[in-house]
Amino acid sequence: MDQGEQAFTLRLFGAPALTRKQVAAAADALNKPVITTPHVSRDGTAPHAGQWLDVTTDTSAIGTLKMAEDGGEAIIRAVELDGISDTINHDGTSLPIPARGIISARLSAKGLKLSDGLER
Repeated sequence: MDQGEQAFTLRLFGAPALTRKQVAAAADALNKPVITTPHVSRDGTAPHAGQWLDVTTDTSAIGTLKMAEDGGEAIIRAVELDGISDTINHDGTSLPIPARGIISARLSAKGLKLSDGLER
């Protein structure tokens, strides 16, 4: 049983068409705020911020991005939130995500390929 003083943050949202994916993103933003680093001078004209991994879904949330246990490729895990089939897309490749399902995918130079929970 927890003892002593406790503190928590409560955020309430109300919207007629709020999706589970939007709620998951808001929870992540609350619990895992963006980390900023000091500006380091550099040459070039590219923007200072951007998306370095272009992975998209419609109703699913990416929960994990990590290196595979064998160290060869990245592993992406996604969970479908709205109870309808979805796809995870990256660089011209797509994998199906079943309704309320969780998938693991290996990210290689050839795109996404389905993996199991043991990253095989």
